[in-house]
Amino acid sequence: MHNIFQRYRVLTKGDKYLAWLFGALVLFSYLPILSLRVGAYLFLLLVGVCYLVALFYSRSMFGRIISPLFLIMLFLLLLYITSPSLQFMGTRQIFIWLYDQSIFFLPLFIASFLFFTRRYQLLALVTQLALGVLVITAVTTYIGLNIFPEASRILATGDTGEDFAYYKYNIGGYGFVYSLVIVTPAYIYLIRQHLVNRWVGLICLAFLSLTIIKTQYAFAFLLLAFNLILFILPFRLVRPRTLITCAVVMIIILLCFTPWLPQSLNALASFVKFPILSNKISGMADYLQYGNTDSAEGVTVRQIKYEESILTFIDSPIIGNLGREYRRLPGGHSTFIDTLAITGLLGGILFFKILQYYYRRILKPFHLFPTFGYVYWSFLLYIILSFINTTNSVGMAVFLIIPGIAFLDQRKAQA
Repeated sequence: MHNIFQRYRVLTKGDKYLAWLFGALVLFSYLPILSLRVGAYLFLLLVGVCYLVALFYSRSMFGRIISPLFLIMLFLLLLYITSPSLQFMGTRQIFIWLYDQSIFFLPLFIASFLFFTRRYQLLALVTQLALGVLVITAVTTYIGLNIFPEASRILATGDTGEDFAYYKYNIGGYGFVYSLVIVTPAYIYLIRQHLVNRWVGLICLAFLSLTIIKTQYAFAFLLLAFNLILFILPFRLVRPRTLITCAVVMIIILLCFTPWLPQSLNALASFVKFPILSNKISGMADYLQYGNTDSAEGVTVRQIKYEESILTFIDSPIIGNLGREYRRLPGGHSTFIDTLAITGLLGGILFFKILQYYYRRILKPFHLFPTFGYVYWSFLLYIILSFINTTNSVGMAVFLIIPGIAFLDQRKAQA
């Protein structure tokens, strides 16, 4: 089988400097305690340096590396001019917005740079560091949640009066939790292929899973359950076709058991010992069984937010807020639907082209290798999450760690 990765650069002195730079980015992204010590402005400066350095090192193939950057800049410009309030905000708010967008898009640009310049060894180093930091933060988050049980959920609301205390204990928030969910399938593949020590891998997987459960995010908990099924399957998800077949079979099974699904969710809720998570799951059960009820308030609110975004999109479907005299806010609970509501199909197409670029140029080259089914499932998880939640804070996991894990498998095959 022809291996497109068999020719890659040996690490040079310059690459080692890049490793320090990108390693610092990983540390700032997944160690909340550094946010307390460093702050958003220094992180944004680091982001700018990463962009400039990547452009400098790839100047010989500028035409190829500029493609994702052009799409990203065009999308951000459209997002800026269609935002209902961003143009009237102060400098600090604009910096925060740039910070949020950079967390999502910079990893895609770095991954493109590493792939086009064949710096796969550097990608492997950054990925190994990211996996280690994820495990460390999972452990500290688990310990911190014993002191502040609702800390991760409070961090997601932005109403963080005890921010410094949470950061001091290195407690991960919304983006960290869903990054764990997205990384889990590919990490399971590393364990199954013995790319990590089996017992060490199992212990780390247990900590990742327990941390996701303890943060009490209902969707994260349910997606984790599907991820863990991958671990006990008697076969590997080598091809997307196998994955899609498994998904279809599971959906058919769920449809067949739809009348008993509320009872199953209620049973699961009674089994879960975390009160917020238990209430969320029982609320889902009540919503499926009775519709809009007081106990299903969380699901009902989410439905209302989705409807707000859909109605906003329908009002101006082509150019979004550019076609309105007064700009409207989306519901704020879905990356894909909210993007369509604000920017219309114009922004939706740009966003789709960015994801298409990532899939074709970075993920698809692995389609002949055993790891592809698992990284494909991780990418599908991101797509699913983007419909039901906001996902601006999971860019590092989606665009950099997932293809990095895929390459770790190829590096072992070449050893």
